[in-house]
Amino acid sequence: MVNITSTRISWRSWRDFMAFAHDHLGIAPSSFENPGGIETRELCWPSGMLPGEHCPSDGRYTGLFAEEVLGEDEDDLARLEDTWWQPVDIDARTGLLATPETPAAFVSREVRLVLPVEEVEGWDDLEDWAAELNIVRQLAPTETSVDPTEFVYISSPSTTGAVSGFVVVGGRATSPEFVSYAVEWGRGTTPDSWLLLTESSNPVAAGALAEWDTTSLTDGTYSLRVRLEDADRGQLRFSVPVTVTNGDDAATYDRAPIAQIAEPQADAVLSGQVTLRGIAFAISLREVSIDIGAGLQPSEWTNVRRDRRISVTGPLGSWDTTTVGDGVYTIRLTVSDGEGNVVETRTRVTVRNGSAQSSAPTASTQPAE
Repeated sequence: MVNITSTRISWRSWRDFMAFAHDHLGIAPSSFENPGGIETRELCWPSGMLPGEHCPSDGRYTGLFAEEVLGEDEDDLARLEDTWWQPVDIDARTGLLATPETPAAFVSREVRLVLPVEEVEGWDDLEDWAAELNIVRQLAPTETSVDPTEFVYISSPSTTGAVSGFVVVGGRATSPEFVSYAVEWGRGTTPDSWLLLTESSNPVAAGALAEWDTTSLTDGTYSLRVRLEDADRGQLRFSVPVTVTNGDDAATYDRAPIAQIAEPQADAVLSGQVTLRGIAFAISLREVSIDIGAGLQPSEWTNVRRDRRISVTGPLGSWDTTTVGDGVYTIRLTVSDGEGNVVETRTRVTVRNGSAQSSAPTASTQPAE
Protein backbone atom coordinates (compact mmCIF):
# COMPACT_ATOMS: atom_id res chain seq x y z
CA MET A 1 0.00 0.00 0.00
CA VAL A 2 1.24 3.50 -0.77
CA ASN A 3 0.23 7.08 0.00
CA ILE A 4 -1.69 6.13 3.13
CA THR A 5 -1.03 8.29 6.16
CA SER A 6 -4.17 9.03 8.16
CA THR A 7 -4.81 5.30 8.57
CA ARG A 8 -1.18 4.31 8.92
CA ILE A 9 -1.82 2.34 12.12
CA SER A 10 -4.76 0.30 10.81
CA TRP A 11 -3.25 -0.57 7.45
CA ARG A 12 -0.02 -1.77 9.05
CA SER A 13 -2.03 -3.97 11.40
CA TRP A 14 -4.00 -5.43 8.50
CA ARG A 15 -0.85 -5.93 6.43
CA ASP A 16 0.97 -7.73 9.24
CA PHE A 17 -2.07 -9.90 9.95
CA MET A 18 -2.47 -10.95 6.32
CA ALA A 19 1.26 -11.60 5.87
CA PHE A 20 1.24 -13.86 8.93
CA ALA A 21 -1.94 -15.63 7.78
CA HIS A 22 -0.49 -16.42 4.35
CA ASP A 23 2.70 -17.75 5.92
CA HIS A 24 0.94 -19.70 8.71
CA LEU A 25 -1.64 -21.30 6.41
CA GLY A 26 0.75 -21.80 3.51
CA ILE A 27 -1.45 -19.87 1.09
CA ALA A 28 0.28 -18.26 -1.88
CA PRO A 29 -0.78 -14.65 -2.52
CA SER A 30 -2.93 -14.10 -5.61
CA SER A 31 -4.46 -11.11 -7.34
CA PHE A 32 -8.15 -10.25 -7.14
CA GLU A 33 -10.10 -10.89 -10.30
CA ASN A 34 -11.69 -7.86 -11.92
CA PRO A 35 -15.45 -8.32 -11.53
CA GLY A 36 -16.11 -6.00 -14.47
CA GLY A 37 -17.40 -2.44 -14.55
CA ILE A 38 -14.06 -1.18 -13.25
CA GLU A 39 -11.39 0.75 -15.18
CA THR A 40 -7.73 1.26 -14.33
CA ARG A 41 -6.92 4.95 -14.53
CA GLU A 42 -4.06 7.29 -13.72
CA LEU A 43 -4.97 9.26 -10.61
CA CYS A 44 -3.57 12.33 -8.89
CA TRP A 45 -2.38 12.31 -5.29
CA PRO A 46 -3.74 13.23 -2.80
CA SER A 47 -7.22 13.97 -4.17
CA GLY A 48 -7.60 10.59 -5.91
CA MET A 49 -9.15 12.37 -8.90
CA LEU A 50 -8.11 12.24 -12.55
CA PRO A 51 -4.89 14.23 -13.17
CA GLY A 52 -5.34 17.83 -14.28
CA GLU A 53 -2.78 19.83 -16.21
CA HIS A 54 -1.05 20.93 -12.99
CA CYS A 55 -0.79 17.52 -11.32
CA PRO A 56 2.95 16.88 -10.81
CA SER A 57 4.54 13.82 -12.38
CA ASP A 58 5.61 12.44 -9.00
CA GLY A 59 2.04 12.75 -7.72
CA ARG A 60 0.50 10.40 -10.30
CA TYR A 61 -0.33 6.78 -9.61
CA THR A 62 -2.55 4.00 -10.93
CA GLY A 63 -5.93 3.32 -9.35
CA LEU A 64 -9.45 2.05 -10.06
CA PHE A 65 -12.60 3.87 -11.11
CA ALA A 66 -16.11 2.51 -11.53
CA GLU A 67 -17.16 2.89 -15.18
CA GLU A 68 -20.52 4.38 -14.15
CA VAL A 69 -18.69 7.11 -12.21
CA LEU A 70 -16.48 7.98 -15.18
CA GLY A 71 -19.51 8.70 -17.34
CA GLU A 72 -19.59 8.76 -21.10
CA ASP A 73 -18.47 12.22 -22.26
CA GLU A 74 -15.79 14.88 -21.72
CA ASP A 75 -17.96 16.86 -19.31
CA ASP A 76 -18.14 13.88 -16.95
CA LEU A 77 -14.36 13.46 -17.09
CA ALA A 78 -13.83 17.18 -16.48
CA ARG A 79 -15.97 16.92 -13.35
CA LEU A 80 -13.58 14.27 -12.00
CA GLU A 81 -10.41 16.24 -12.77
CA ASP A 82 -8.11 17.20 -9.91
CA THR A 83 -8.20 20.85 -8.87
CA TRP A 84 -6.13 20.58 -5.70
CA TRP A 85 -2.90 21.33 -7.59
CA GLN A 86 -3.21 24.82 -8.99
CA PRO A 87 -1.09 27.90 -9.74
CA VAL A 88 -1.01 30.56 -7.03
CA ASP A 89 0.80 33.87 -6.75
CA ILE A 90 3.59 33.75 -4.16
CA ASP A 91 5.48 36.72 -2.78
CA ALA A 92 9.08 35.62 -3.43
CA ARG A 93 10.28 37.79 -0.55
CA THR A 94 8.26 35.99 2.12
CA GLY A 95 6.96 32.74 0.63
CA LEU A 96 3.39 33.78 1.51
CA LEU A 97 0.46 34.61 -0.77
CA ALA A 98 1.03 37.72 -2.85
CA THR A 99 -1.39 40.61 -2.54
CA PRO A 100 -2.43 43.27 -5.08
CA GLU A 101 0.11 45.53 -3.37
CA THR A 102 3.00 43.11 -3.90
CA PRO A 103 5.40 44.58 -6.51
CA ALA A 104 5.20 42.62 -9.76
CA ALA A 105 8.94 41.95 -9.66
CA PHE A 106 8.43 39.85 -6.52
CA VAL A 107 5.35 37.88 -7.62
CA SER A 108 6.17 34.27 -8.47
CA ARG A 109 3.49 32.13 -10.14
CA GLU A 110 3.92 28.63 -8.69
CA VAL A 111 1.93 25.39 -8.71
CA ARG A 112 1.07 24.46 -5.14
CA LEU A 113 -1.21 22.01 -3.34
CA VAL A 114 -4.36 23.88 -2.34
CA LEU A 115 -6.28 21.64 0.06
CA PRO A 116 -10.06 22.27 0.20
CA VAL A 117 -11.24 23.89 3.41
CA GLU A 118 -13.63 21.02 4.15
CA GLU A 119 -10.74 18.55 3.92
CA VAL A 120 -8.49 20.30 6.45
CA GLU A 121 -11.02 21.90 8.79
CA GLY A 122 -10.30 20.66 12.27
CA TRP A 123 -7.22 18.71 11.12
CA ASP A 124 -4.83 19.47 13.96
CA ASP A 125 -2.09 17.22 12.58
CA LEU A 126 -1.92 18.80 9.12
CA GLU A 127 1.55 20.25 9.65
CA ASP A 128 2.85 16.95 11.01
CA TRP A 129 1.38 15.12 8.01
CA ALA A 130 3.05 17.52 5.57
CA ALA A 131 6.37 17.33 7.41
CA GLU A 132 6.27 13.53 7.45
CA LEU A 133 5.84 13.50 3.66
CA ASN A 134 8.36 16.32 3.08
CA ILE A 135 5.78 18.44 1.24
CA VAL A 136 5.62 21.45 3.57
CA ARG A 137 6.94 23.75 0.84
CA GLN A 138 4.55 22.31 -1.74
CA LEU A 139 1.49 23.28 0.29
CA ALA A 140 -0.05 26.58 -0.71
CA PRO A 141 0.31 29.15 2.07
CA THR A 142 -2.90 30.27 3.72
CA GLU A 143 -1.58 33.60 4.96
CA THR A 144 -1.13 36.70 2.83
CA SER A 145 2.24 38.35 2.66
CA VAL A 146 3.34 41.37 4.60
CA ASP A 147 5.78 43.87 3.17
CA PRO A 148 9.22 42.49 4.16
CA THR A 149 10.89 45.85 3.62
CA GLU A 150 10.04 46.63 7.24
CA PHE A 151 12.69 44.05 8.15
CA VAL A 152 14.98 43.50 5.15
CA TYR A 153 15.79 46.01 2.44
CA ILE A 154 18.56 47.14 0.08
CA SER A 155 18.72 50.93 -0.11
CA SER A 156 21.92 51.09 -2.15
CA PRO A 157 22.72 50.38 -4.86
CA SER A 158 19.30 51.27 -6.23
CA THR A 159 17.24 49.01 -8.49
CA THR A 160 18.78 48.77 -11.98
CA GLY A 161 21.51 51.14 -10.79
CA ALA A 162 24.99 51.13 -12.34
CA VAL A 163 27.88 50.06 -10.11
CA SER A 164 31.61 49.65 -10.47
CA GLY A 165 34.70 48.88 -8.41
CA PHE A 166 34.09 48.23 -4.72
CA VAL A 167 30.41 48.66 -3.84
CA VAL A 168 29.00 49.15 -0.35
CA VAL A 169 25.66 47.37 -0.03
CA GLY A 170 23.50 49.43 2.30
CA GLY A 171 20.12 48.77 3.85
CA ARG A 172 18.62 46.94 6.80
CA ALA A 173 18.38 43.39 8.08
CA THR A 174 16.59 43.24 11.42
CA SER A 175 13.39 41.73 12.83
CA PRO A 176 11.77 40.97 16.22
CA GLU A 177 12.96 37.33 16.19
CA PHE A 178 16.14 37.91 14.18
CA VAL A 179 18.49 34.94 13.74
CA SER A 180 20.92 35.93 10.96
CA TYR A 181 21.23 37.51 7.55
CA ALA A 182 23.30 36.85 4.42
CA VAL A 183 24.13 39.05 1.43
CA GLU A 184 24.59 37.30 -1.92
CA TRP A 185 24.98 38.10 -5.62
CA GLY A 186 24.10 36.17 -8.76
CA ARG A 187 24.39 36.45 -12.52
CA GLY A 188 21.42 37.95 -14.41
CA THR A 189 18.03 39.10 -13.13
CA THR A 190 16.90 35.61 -12.07
CA PRO A 191 20.04 33.79 -10.88
CA ASP A 192 19.96 30.01 -10.54
CA SER A 193 22.85 30.13 -8.09
CA TRP A 194 24.08 32.71 -5.58
CA LEU A 195 27.55 33.64 -4.35
CA LEU A 196 27.91 34.53 -0.70
CA LEU A 197 29.32 37.97 0.08
CA THR A 198 28.87 37.92 3.83
CA GLU A 199 26.71 36.50 6.59
CA SER A 200 26.20 37.76 10.10
CA SER A 201 24.29 37.03 13.28
CA ASN A 202 24.20 40.74 14.13
CA PRO A 203 21.14 42.72 12.96
CA VAL A 204 21.54 45.98 11.04
CA ALA A 205 18.80 48.58 11.47
CA ALA A 206 20.33 50.93 8.90
CA GLY A 207 23.80 50.92 7.46
CA ALA A 208 26.33 48.84 5.58
CA LEU A 209 25.41 45.20 5.08
CA ALA A 210 28.36 44.10 2.94
CA GLU A 211 31.03 45.21 0.48
CA TRP A 212 31.00 43.81 -3.06
CA ASP A 213 34.13 43.69 -5.22
CA THR A 214 32.92 43.88 -8.84
CA THR A 215 36.39 44.21 -10.36
CA SER A 216 36.59 40.48 -11.05
CA LEU A 217 33.35 40.53 -13.06
CA THR A 218 32.64 41.30 -16.69
CA ASP A 219 30.25 44.16 -17.39
CA GLY A 220 26.61 43.12 -17.42
CA THR A 221 23.47 42.52 -15.37
CA TYR A 222 23.65 40.98 -11.91
CA SER A 223 21.41 40.69 -8.85
CA LEU A 224 22.05 41.49 -5.19
CA ARG A 225 20.06 39.72 -2.49
CA VAL A 226 19.67 39.89 1.28
CA ARG A 227 18.26 36.83 3.06
CA LEU A 228 17.07 37.28 6.63
CA GLU A 229 16.20 34.37 8.92
CA ASP A 230 13.55 35.10 11.53
CA ALA A 231 12.55 32.52 14.14
CA ASP A 232 8.82 33.29 13.72
CA ARG A 233 8.55 34.57 10.15
CA GLY A 234 10.97 32.17 8.52
CA GLN A 235 13.10 33.46 5.67
CA LEU A 236 12.58 36.97 4.29
CA ARG A 237 14.32 38.08 1.09
CA PHE A 238 14.89 41.29 -0.81
CA SER A 239 16.77 41.52 -4.10
CA VAL A 240 17.60 44.20 -6.67
CA PRO A 241 18.98 43.92 -10.21
CA VAL A 242 22.06 46.05 -10.92
CA THR A 243 24.36 46.70 -13.84
CA VAL A 244 28.13 46.37 -13.48
CA THR A 245 29.94 48.95 -15.62
CA ASN A 246 33.65 48.95 -14.98
CA GLY A 247 34.33 50.09 -18.55
CA ASP A 248 38.00 49.88 -19.52
CA ASP A 249 38.75 48.34 -16.13
CA ALA A 250 36.22 45.52 -16.62
CA ALA A 251 37.48 41.97 -16.36
CA THR A 252 37.95 40.20 -19.67
CA TYR A 253 36.30 37.11 -18.25
CA ASP A 254 34.28 36.26 -15.15
CA ARG A 255 36.66 34.82 -12.56
CA ALA A 256 34.00 34.00 -9.99
CA PRO A 257 33.27 30.30 -9.39
CA ILE A 258 30.41 28.58 -11.19
CA ALA A 259 28.03 25.94 -9.82
CA GLN A 260 25.32 24.41 -11.98
CA ILE A 261 23.31 21.21 -11.65
CA ALA A 262 22.18 19.97 -15.09
CA GLU A 263 21.04 16.49 -14.06
CA PRO A 264 18.89 15.53 -12.37
CA GLN A 265 16.56 18.33 -13.36
CA ALA A 266 14.33 20.05 -10.83
CA ASP A 267 11.35 17.94 -9.68
CA ALA A 268 12.72 14.80 -11.36
CA VAL A 269 11.57 11.45 -9.98
CA LEU A 270 14.61 9.27 -9.18
CA SER A 271 15.25 5.65 -8.35
CA GLY A 272 18.26 3.40 -8.05
CA GLN A 273 21.70 4.69 -8.94
CA VAL A 274 21.70 8.33 -10.10
CA THR A 275 24.53 10.20 -11.84
CA LEU A 276 24.84 13.88 -10.93
CA ARG A 277 25.98 16.09 -13.82
CA GLY A 278 26.73 19.77 -14.14
CA ILE A 279 29.53 22.27 -13.72
CA ALA A 280 31.70 22.98 -10.69
CA PHE A 281 34.46 25.37 -11.72
CA ALA A 282 36.72 28.09 -10.38
CA ILE A 283 40.01 29.57 -11.57
CA SER A 284 41.59 28.84 -8.19
CA LEU A 285 39.26 26.12 -7.02
CA ARG A 286 39.51 25.23 -3.35
CA GLU A 287 36.68 22.76 -2.79
CA VAL A 288 33.67 21.11 -4.44
CA SER A 289 31.00 19.70 -2.16
CA ILE A 290 27.75 17.82 -2.90
CA ASP A 291 25.25 17.33 -0.09
CA ILE A 292 21.84 15.68 0.15
CA GLY A 293 19.12 16.72 2.58
CA ALA A 294 15.58 15.52 3.20
CA GLY A 295 12.78 17.94 2.31
CA LEU A 296 12.73 21.33 0.63
CA GLN A 297 14.48 23.20 3.45
CA PRO A 298 16.76 20.57 5.02
CA SER A 299 17.94 21.16 8.56
CA GLU A 300 20.62 18.49 8.20
CA TRP A 301 22.85 17.56 5.26
CA THR A 302 24.74 14.39 4.36
CA ASN A 303 27.86 14.89 2.27
CA VAL A 304 28.24 12.55 -0.73
CA ARG A 305 31.30 14.17 -2.30
CA ARG A 306 34.03 16.58 -1.32
CA ASP A 307 37.29 17.10 -3.21
CA ARG A 308 39.75 19.72 -4.40
CA ARG A 309 40.17 19.09 -8.11
CA ILE A 310 41.25 21.99 -10.31
CA SER A 311 37.99 21.82 -12.24
CA VAL A 312 35.03 19.51 -12.45
CA THR A 313 32.75 19.41 -15.48
CA GLY A 314 30.35 16.72 -16.67
CA PRO A 315 29.67 13.93 -14.12
CA LEU A 316 29.92 15.36 -10.62
CA GLY A 317 29.32 12.14 -8.74
CA SER A 318 26.71 9.46 -8.13
CA TRP A 319 24.06 8.82 -5.50
CA ASP A 320 22.56 5.49 -4.55
CA THR A 321 18.96 6.48 -3.80
CA THR A 322 18.11 3.02 -2.47
CA THR A 323 19.87 4.00 0.76
CA VAL A 324 17.14 6.52 1.60
CA GLY A 325 13.40 6.40 2.01
CA ASP A 326 10.97 7.59 -0.63
CA GLY A 327 10.23 11.31 -0.52
CA VAL A 328 11.41 14.77 -1.52
CA TYR A 329 15.12 15.61 -1.25
CA THR A 330 17.30 18.63 -1.97
CA ILE A 331 20.65 18.32 -3.74
CA ARG A 332 23.11 21.10 -2.88
CA LEU A 333 26.25 21.85 -4.91
CA THR A 334 28.79 24.23 -3.34
CA VAL A 335 31.96 25.51 -5.01
CA SER A 336 34.57 27.68 -3.28
CA ASP A 337 37.79 29.22 -4.57
CA GLY A 338 41.09 30.31 -3.08
CA GLU A 339 39.93 33.94 -2.85
CA GLY A 340 37.13 33.09 -0.43
CA ASN A 341 34.27 33.14 -2.95
CA VAL A 342 31.55 30.57 -2.33
CA VAL A 343 28.74 29.76 -4.77
CA GLU A 344 25.82 27.47 -4.03
CA THR A 345 22.99 26.04 -6.10
CA ARG A 346 20.21 23.62 -5.17
CA THR A 347 17.68 21.43 -6.93
CA ARG A 348 14.69 19.51 -5.60
CA VAL A 349 14.02 15.88 -6.56
CA THR A 350 11.73 13.04 -5.52
CA VAL A 351 12.97 9.54 -4.71
CA ARG A 352 10.60 6.71 -5.58
CA ASN A 353 12.10 3.28 -5.04
CA GLY A 354 8.91 1.81 -3.64
CA SER A 355 10.28 1.07 -0.18
CA ALA A 356 11.69 2.93 2.81
CA GLN A 357 15.33 2.43 3.64
CA SER A 358 17.82 4.20 5.82
CA SER A 359 17.33 7.94 6.20
CA ALA A 360 21.01 8.75 5.60
CA PRO A 361 21.93 9.48 1.97
CA THR A 362 25.17 7.92 0.79
CA ALA A 363 27.28 8.07 -2.33
CA SER A 364 28.36 5.04 -4.29
CA THR A 365 31.77 6.60 -4.79
CA GLN A 366 33.75 8.98 -2.60
CA PRO A 367 36.63 10.57 -4.55
CA ALA A 368 39.78 11.20 -2.60
CA GLU A 369 40.48 14.79 -1.67
